[in-house]
Amino acid sequence: MTRCAALALVAVLSGWPGAVAAQQQHDNVLVVVADDVGVDRVAVYRESLDAGPTPVIDGLAARGVLFRHAYANPVCSPTRMAILTGRDGFRTGVGTGLSWGTGLGHGEFSPGPREVYLAEQLARSGYRTGAVGKWHLVTPEWKPDPYMQPVLVGGFDVHLGSMANLPLDDGGFFHWTKNLATKAGAVQLEVDHYATSDNVDDALRLIGQWGDRPWFLWLAFNAPHAPWHVPPAALHTLPVDESSPDALLYRADLEALDTELGRLLSSLPADVRERTTVIFLGDNGTPEQVLPAPDKAGGDKGTAYEGGIRVPLIVSGARVVQPGREVWALVDVVDLFDTVLELARAPDPATGIDSMSLVPYLADPAAEPLRRWSFSEKFMPNGFEPPTEFQIGIRDERFKLVRRHYTVVGPGGPRGFDIDELYDLLADAHETDDLLQPQPPSPEAAVAYADLEEQLAVLLATGP
Repeated sequence: MTRCAALALVAVLSGWPGAVAAQQQHDNVLVVVADDVGVDRVAVYRESLDAGPTPVIDGLAARGVLFRHAYANPVCSPTRMAILTGRDGFRTGVGTGLSWGTGLGHGEFSPGPREVYLAEQLARSGYRTGAVGKWHLVTPEWKPDPYMQPVLVGGFDVHLGSMANLPLDDGGFFHWTKNLATKAGAVQLEVDHYATSDNVDDALRLIGQWGDRPWFLWLAFNAPHAPWHVPPAALHTLPVDESSPDALLYRADLEALDTELGRLLSSLPADVRERTTVIFLGDNGTPEQVLPAPDKAGGDKGTAYEGGIRVPLIVSGARVVQPGREVWALVDVVDLFDTVLELARAPDPATGIDSMSLVPYLADPAAEPLRRWSFSEKFMPNGFEPPTEFQIGIRDERFKLVRRHYTVVGPGGPRGFDIDELYDLLADAHETDDLLQPQPPSPEAAVAYADLEEQLAVLLATGP
């Protein structure tokens, strides 16, 4: 960072209230979001021979609990919104990526203050809160100032990071625009520092300033999302250069994230680390462009198939009673809302109606499943008007219904139609055998289909 940028950072941070005396000990909570990482890319999941290297993340699983069937949404903005509000996208209006000067979003909708956000609820319980890294929950049209949305709406004390994805050209991870926002205002800096390392530097700076007060840190890395690049040599072990295939560059970028996460955790004082619960997850599945051929069969980012929505989720900390165990029950990323509140001993505002705390699994990974089914969705445009396109995935312990909706404009005007598919995930993990084809389905498949249709109808009927 340049000297001017450093001075600007000091100026912004000087507006913060000073540290207060230590209070009753509560868990610190560190949520680490890896961008575009499905279970197939994290070595400890053993889903692909081409995964990793991810030794630090694997180490979190060895000291924590690994969730084998955790589900996100097919793209990033809906997943982030679900975690921070405890509500599914059809309730919040966030169903696909929000545009930030890229033209990739769908609609100018931005979530406003109608939700109760996780950080603001934690602040009411005396927590310091910070968002570091990618935000991606606002469009440039948001008023009064889009750069203030993480603090004015999201409820964080501070945001230090990018507003959305890093540019695909003009420097990418090595030259980017950083938002520094507190309740006192926001400034933007041009940063010439590797983004993944910069995120960890900011995280350590915040934790150091918070002292003994309990804290919640949302660390949302841009990596290993595109642009795929050659990270600093000290952060990875793979033989890559600018001509390397995207799949190899992606692996190097993920290893760099893993290395920097290790720097963050190893730099925490022992007493701070002891009372910090770390939650690591991916925000959606892995992009098709970086998957080796054998792994493409299970779908990819942007789809409601398993490869697009099944993500790594690992929780490590003092609340874990049986480290190294796996949870096979169905869980959704929306459940992290209630989970963090319970870890922080903060009151539940009862607004996160889709969320269920995962804390019971930390005491007993074999606990009775909390969910009968999991739900994932992607729709466009964002907002509350009827979508022109959507994908839904809803599954129980065995069967999964995938519903895809499209709108076709013809001579008689627009017409929507649905395509339904049903899969037996115990027998067909890659979703290659649609049990609804050929018609009619078997009696067993017909019963499973009717049950999932009913569950979906009941859920969607509850409305925003």
